[in-house]
Amino acid sequence: MLEPDIGLEDDVAGVDCGPLSGDLELEIDSGATDVLVGESSTRRVVEYVGRLRVTVVGEPDGRNRQAVVALHDICTNAVTCFGQFVDFCQSKNVKSFVGSVQYYVDAPGHEENAPTMPEGENWYTLEDIADELHKVVDRFQLKRILGLGVGAGARVLLDYASRYPGTVRGLILVSPVIHAASIPEWLTLTTSVRYTSYAGWNEQLKKRLLARWLSGEQLVEGNRVRVKYESALNRLNPFNTARLLSAYAKRKDISKTLSKLRFRALIITGTASQLYEDSLRAFASFDPSTTTIIELRGCGSLCLDEEKEKSAEAVKLYLEGLGAL
Repeated sequence: MLEPDIGLEDDVAGVDCGPLSGDLELEIDSGATDVLVGESSTRRVVEYVGRLRVTVVGEPDGRNRQAVVALHDICTNAVTCFGQFVDFCQSKNVKSFVGSVQYYVDAPGHEENAPTMPEGENWYTLEDIADELHKVVDRFQLKRILGLGVGAGARVLLDYASRYPGTVRGLILVSPVIHAASIPEWLTLTTSVRYTSYAGWNEQLKKRLLARWLSGEQLVEGNRVRVKYESALNRLNPFNTARLLSAYAKRKDISKTLSKLRFRALIITGTASQLYEDSLRAFASFDPSTTTIIELRGCGSLCLDEEKEKSAEAVKLYLEGLGAL
């Protein structure tokens, strides 16, 4: 959540592209996503499926490779949410997703330097994104996916799993949120949406987002990590991000549906995260026999970045238990 007190329907043909990191100034090496494929392949294709931008890393060559579908948090994209983690996995040779093909999904208009979405285009809900995600699964003929989501992205994957349970093998949920927004959070988000929709980014919203993601000394002015995320925010189109913020503010309570899900889930959360209590509620709502939670002490919401090594080990153990390695 955001604490109030903290000051195109047709598919477009795919095109070859560069590394997932692009030219975003997050100090990510070229080829950072190779390790998630677990091979030397550098094949990357960007394709638009409906309104979603999908970066495919790896070669879907018919060898029954595991499909990993990743979705980011509010006011981020695939690069800012997953690029640092992927870079770490490459440098340490952590083959968490060996032999898989990854599908990094960007919410509508969330790729860097994206043009402003048409004013007349309908605003969407998180459920709409979940349904569009199913179009991605259909488009690439994915049988059973392994979902990887952060914050709002984790929430969309839970919505997707509730709607299309037969297509989900497992979920890795980083700082998930399952309850509706409280009145203070809803008011804060709604105010942010209205302002951002007309005037673009403002410092107050940026501070709230940084406090949502980071913890401790990383929040200090001039801190290297903080500067990186401030730079990343400036590369996003604020008028487009307002739409996902609006959908997140209007999210519904899905706690009663989680116990019905019949796959293994891994929850990773930081004890210093604004979403920590939400993550604990999510864990309590799942079937305890099929769900594991990893609590990283002193960590914020972006666990994959702040605690890369511990997160990578947790993911590796989860995938081994799932039989996906």
